Amino acid sequence: MKILLVAATYLEVKPFLDHLGFREEQAFYSTTTDRLNTLDVLITGVGMVATTYTLTKQLSKSSYHLVINAGIAGAFNPKLMIGDPVLVTSDCFAELGAESPIGFIPLDQLKFNAPYKVTANSRFIIKGWEHLPKVSGITVNKVHGQLDSIVATENRFSPDVESMEGAAVLTVCLAENIDCYQLRTISNKVEPRNTANWNVRLAIQYLNQFLIDLLDEI
Repeated sequence: MKILLVAATYLEVKPFLDHLGFREEQAFYSTTTDRLNTLDVLITGVGMVATTYTLTKQLSKSSYHLVINAGIAGAFNPKLMIGDPVLVTSDCFAELGAESPIGFIPLDQLKFNAPYKVTANSRFIIKGWEHLPKVSGITVNKVHGQLDSIVATENRFSPDVESMEGAAVLTVCLAENIDCYQLRTISNKVEPRNTANWNVRLAIQYLNQFLIDLLDEI
């Protein structure tokens, strides 16, 4: 079985890479697990464009049974605490659409035949992940940090979390018919921007512990 782990930044998965024995920052890593499965790690860069390009390029060179998108996320849902792990099972490109005098019109209401909403699909069961909260996400070019836009976004989409890459990974995998998980840990609440309330280090710690534990299951 061949698995591709996709992350936007090296720092988000550095503890996992350290565990595997990789000490230098690169864009791509490849290893074999104890169960003789191939595990590749791809660092795409931040944002939808970089992620789509880098992931598509890698999939044109090598085939995989499963893609896992791993990273941190901001939480709209007040029940989600800093460090909590979640599986994003539905996602959308929240900023695709049009402004109008009556407000924002999402892409799916403009009658364009273009990807907008996407659902994660995986036939593979990962032990220990089946009980993780399954949440809805939005993928954005700019993370929310002003009250008016936060309220408008919550009213429009009712999202649980936001990221800058998730829907891009799911869309590419859906187009290529590859099973995909999106695993996130919460680094901050989506609120008027105040980085003093963030705990990126804790989110990365918990994320990487899940990834390290994954090695015992694949």
